Amino acid sequence: MGVASTAVAQAIAGQDAGVQDGSTWEGLPDGASEWSVFAAGGRTAIGRDIDGVARSGPDARLALSAFQWSRVLTAPHGFTPIRGQLQMGFELVPVLHAVESREALGFGVSPLVLRWRFVGTRHVQPYIEALTGVARTDHQIPDGTTRLNFLSQAGVGTWLALSDGVGVLIGYRFEHLSNASRRPFNPGLDFHVVYLGMSWIRPPR
Repeated sequence: MGVASTAVAQAIAGQDAGVQDGSTWEGLPDGASEWSVFAAGGRTAIGRDIDGVARSGPDARLALSAFQWSRVLTAPHGFTPIRGQLQMGFELVPVLHAVESREALGFGVSPLVLRWRFVGTRHVQPYIEALTGVARTDHQIPDGTTRLNFLSQAGVGTWLALSDGVGVLIGYRFEHLSNASRRPFNPGLDFHVVYLGMSWIRPPR
């Protein structure tokens, strides 16, 4: 643990190969991994989305806790202000709570998470992300459909450094939940979700 902590400190402090000179931050080391935990909550804004058409309907709410792992796949690419690095990983949702006309409890998994992490600074690193997966609940959600649904998400966020290799995650996601037309009746729910969590970055081995 002492060696790992030292390596992260060097990377964040600008002593790793990710920094080109003493004053320029050039991103995380290629191959670094990030472990995150966070809680999220939100609600629908326009009601149901039935076969691609927005319809009025009961307001729905969503809350969840999640664990995410990802790895930095590239050195920084691109030009300012979009210069950044690609991360890829997965996300587990051990607790998912949805409320429409009734409550539904469940869990989910997103086997593919893609994140573009802008270089930013040592202390502030914004990002955009997209992920897709499935969610299983004990009751049908949306009402009258299935308990197994697809969950597609896209969003933006920021990593704020607390100390060497440790930071706070603050972000927003747009989440679409539906059965992907596996049933004749395919209402969807669109959620606007905000989240807050913690992140730990580890250097490549």
